[in-house]
Formats: sequence, structure tokens, C-alpha cells
Amino acid sequence: MILLKRSTAVVFCVLFTAFILGTGVYAYLELSGDNAVSSSQLKAKAESVLYIAVTGAMVVLVAFLAVAWRTLSLYRELDKLIELNKRGDFSPELSMKKLGPIGERITLLYFSLNALNERKTLKISALSELVDFLMHNIQAPLLVTDVQGYIRYIGENAAGQTDHNRSELIGRNVETVFPEVPFRDSVLELDRRKTSVELNELKNPLTLAAIRDRRNELAYVVLLFGGAIHIPQRPSQGAKSRSRPDRRKGVFRRRSG
Repeated sequence: MILLKRSTAVVFCVLFTAFILGTGVYAYLELSGDNAVSSSQLKAKAESVLYIAVTGAMVVLVAFLAVAWRTLSLYRELDKLIELNKRGDFSPELSMKKLGPIGERITLLYFSLNALNERKTLKISALSELVDFLMHNIQAPLLVTDVQGYIRYIGENAAGQTDHNRSELIGRNVETVFPEVPFRDSVLELDRRKTSVELNELKNPLTLAAIRDRRNELAYVVLLFGGAIHIPQRPSQGAKSRSRPDRRKGVFRRRSG
């Protein structure tokens, strides 16, 4: 398998072949053109040197073409495996045998990544169940939407302000459920690195809070009716302290009064 760039490998092959051929031609010219030593035996030796050089160059060229063909076959096999993996027909044990020793290592890497993704999936599903449990038992009338405004979680008290039950509200857009809420304008405000937006001019005052990911990009929006939201402060990136923040401070609380 060629681990170099294709252009680098081609240049290396050309230079190596030219060197061998040049060595043979030079030896032939030097030995056959020497007037002091011009016997037929010496000329035969010169021809032998040229023959060996040409043979060596041919061997190197054939070896290069064989390795290049093997590399292209490997690339085609990997492309085929990628397509099979997209369709869900991927069997690493059988498919990777065609790739030899490197296939065994790719198989181990595949299983390691698959196990890691499985653990992440289980973690995400558990966190989703936890959020749903908290939304069932929390007293504050709040709901959680994505950036587009589709309701992902909603508390019992927030659902009680509508004519629908919780299961009917999940997946609906908040603007269709609460048309008086200027959700899009509020999201634009939150996207300007604001932590919360208060809409006190509404009949039922509302506070929107931003939930951001590791890249500090807006991921979810929390809406709390009739109250204020406590926003946990993240430690600054330049802080010397690298201690983990207390996750208990991330729970939304209604401020007294």
C-alpha cells in the first residue's frame, strides 16, 4: 500500500528508474569506449552491466505498478465498504478480510468507534428520559423548544395554559400554540449572545432563556411563563481554575416575588 501522495510516488518511481538506467548506460559507455581496454570480453561485461541495469529498472517499474494497482484496488474496496455501511449492509468481519492485515486494524477501529457511539446514544437517551421526567414533575410553567420553535419538552403547568394535553403539544411549533409570543424576534435577540429575553409587555409575562452547546451556539430555548429564570454562569475560558462547574446550579428556579 502506498502511503505517499500519488504525485510523490510517481516522481520517486521515475527518478529511481532513471537512476538505474542512467547507471547502466554510463557503465556501458565507459567500458565500451575505453581504447586501452577494448577486448571483446570487456565489451561483453559492459553489455552485461547494461542488461542488469535494464532488468533492474523493469523490476522496479513492475513492482511499482503492482503496488499502485493494489492501492487502487484497496481504495475501490474502501469506497464499496462505505456505500455498504450507508445502506446498513456492512459486515466488517467478512469485508475487511479482503484488505489483509490493515483490514484487521480497521475492524478493531470500527468496533471501538461503534462501541463509543453506542455509549453516547445510551447517554443521550438517558438524559432525554431525565429531562422528560423533570418536566413531568416540575412546578414551574415552562417548555423547551429547538431553535426553529418546535416544542421538545413541556411541563404540566405550561400545557395547562392551552386546550391540548402534553402529548399533543410535543412537536408543534410554539408560534401556533402561543401566537402572541414573538418567538423569532426573541431568538434573534438570544442569538446575539444574550442569556435571556423578558417579554413583560405580554398579557402573561414570558422569559426566554438560551441553552448553548460547547461551541456557544444556540441549541435550545426555554420559555417560562409568569416568572424569571436563573441562568447559571459559565466559567470564562481564560480562567485559571479548571474545576468543573456545579451542575446543580443549572436547574431553572423561579425567583421569589
